[in-house]
Amino acid sequence: MPRSTTIGPYRILRLINRGGQGTVYLEFDGRLHRKVAIKIIPLPTDRRERRALLHEARMVASIASPKVVQIYDLIVASDHVALIMEYVPGCYLTGGLSLAPATYSKALSSIKQALYRLLLAFSVSLCIMA
Repeated sequence: MPRSTTIGPYRILRLINRGGQGTVYLEFDGRLHRKVAIKIIPLPTDRRERRALLHEARMVASIASPKVVQIYDLIVASDHVALIMEYVPGCYLTGGLSLAPATYSKALSSIKQALYRLLLAFSVSLCIMA
């Protein structure tokens, strides 16, 4: 848990998960009276990596699709970046992978959805770069 119980205007409710890229918290936006997920990512020390991280956040924020979580806000601090995202309650990918073996059709459906999201992100990246 961070030293503070808030990140910007968002009040921490609980830890959702820790992963290789960062830590995700469930938080409450008191201004709009809604729950949000906040992913805390350590800020890279390398300037080029930092720019790439912020570019990626802007790129994902520009995607408008029900299959991609919306990014509402971005907070850059001296040592981390906080991505404020749509909170979607449900199971974790790791939990789904550890259940009974997936059927071929379920596995294929999951792969198609992941590819769709990657293609969507790639097309937005091309539009931004053009």
